[in-house]
Amino acid sequence: METVQKSVCKSTILCIVLLTFAGSALAQAPADVFALSLSRHGGESVRTVQTVRLTGQTSSRGTKTDVVISADLDGFVRYDYGQPVTRSVIHTPKGEIEKSGDALRYRSRHVGLFAGLDLLSILGLRRLETAGTVWGEAKSETESGRSVVKMRAETSQQSIQYGRVLKDAADIRIDGRTGWVSSIERLQYAANSLDLAFPVRYAFSDYREIGGLAFPFHIEKYVRDRLVEALTITSLEVNPSVPRSVFDPSGR
Repeated sequence: METVQKSVCKSTILCIVLLTFAGSALAQAPADVFALSLSRHGGESVRTVQTVRLTGQTSSRGTKTDVVISADLDGFVRYDYGQPVTRSVIHTPKGEIEKSGDALRYRSRHVGLFAGLDLLSILGLRRLETAGTVWGEAKSETESGRSVVKMRAETSQQSIQYGRVLKDAADIRIDGRTGWVSSIERLQYAANSLDLAFPVRYAFSDYREIGGLAFPFHIEKYVRDRLVEALTITSLEVNPSVPRSVFDPSGR
């Protein structure tokens, strides 16, 4: 297990090289653009990541709460809020469960479908790399005042819910200067109706280069382009022991 804390890369040579990312990206096949971005995040170091644990503070509706997030590459994610923990949200490929004390609330399976790892930049990239992703055309646009390269990503995974086929598809935006992922956005659905679809976007910033990996220490969640939650990370563990029992709501 490697524990990493905040650090800042100050390589002038690297910064000069990264200025060419946007121009070179638009001239390449989308899959090659993704491979180039993956290398900017750490390349082979990214490919060694199987689990992560984040510690930080989340802010929503003016309330700040301590949070610990544990996740693995298979799409299992657990959020533990408060110290001591007062509420947990457990995301699994089969659906989400909210735990408060001994009470469990099972959410509709389509809630958060395919989106479990979107929040976790590095694991999200690893998932796309291993899921047989088909990439759409690379396009240039502006996001939060920055030049980004936008690509549509779609894997072979899908789920049939209420007679409809829901596909694993998302828009990936890559910062044109750094090559790091700027945001991941996909349609999500209301708990009580697939007819109520809305875009959910995770925006990444404050990247830190630590131990060969680039990871965002500030993550914002937008629903219909409205900021609903901000996460500030204080520490990151790469490849900690995260047994599957962690995601069992009957435990801890």
